Amino acid sequence: LPFLASILLLVVGIIVRSAVDESPEFLAAKTRAPSRRIPIVAALRDQPVTLLFAVGVGLSAFMFQGLLTTYSVAYGVQIGVEQQTILNALSFSSFFAIFGIIGWSRLSDTIGRRPLVIAGAVLIAVWSFVLFPMIETKDGLIITIGMIIGQGVIHPMIYGPLAGLYSELFDTEHRYTGASLGYQIAGIGAGISPVLFAAIMSSADSPSTVPLSIVITAVAAISILCIWRLGETKSRNLSEQNLGETPTNTKNGTPPALPEGPTQ
Repeated sequence: LPFLASILLLVVGIIVRSAVDESPEFLAAKTRAPSRRIPIVAALRDQPVTLLFAVGVGLSAFMFQGLLTTYSVAYGVQIGVEQQTILNALSFSSFFAIFGIIGWSRLSDTIGRRPLVIAGAVLIAVWSFVLFPMIETKDGLIITIGMIIGQGVIHPMIYGPLAGLYSELFDTEHRYTGASLGYQIAGIGAGISPVLFAAIMSSADSPSTVPLSIVITAVAAISILCIWRLGETKSRNLSEQNLGETPTNTKNGTPPALPEGPTQ
């Protein structure tokens, strides 16, 4: 029933979207350039490196999400934690994530996307070594605290700013397609991570979770390298891109470094 009830949200979404006018940037791009029959091909052709880096930035957050929301439940039950204890902790952490996403998103508008993504990736790496021992205590309060910090504080540090970051990375002609591709491809990490973690644990000679933490740390390092290469985006004037100032180098799809101060 809850799944079927979500159809109402689709109806609401359609109504809201139909009542919103297109942005001036999109209207200008629509009159300036012909519509693409296959937008995904155009985005891959014109900004491939930007897209690749965009995927790398979000990958650590999505893989960490897979750890928190899926694998942690299976792991906890496997070592003897009551399933309801893990699910309760997950529910509490999901509630706090609402405020984490809003708070970090707003802060990223002030201090920038890159500092939060880097800090979030570092904390993801650190917390991947801390969370498993907290689960292994089998103490409901300790597990809940660990999940709240992971899902409600650390994960939103990257996930929150992603929407703004992805929108600012791509020029107007490719913005919707590029942002969607970056998000969805990175999101595959959340889908495959539980399977990957289970495979690593089943092939290991010991029950240690350190190999899982090392994998997450490596992915977090990839996110740091990608956001460092992309540079700061919060001060990019999207309107100016319509005048020929696109956020990417058309030769290799790489965004140039821009000053972090407000655009004049």
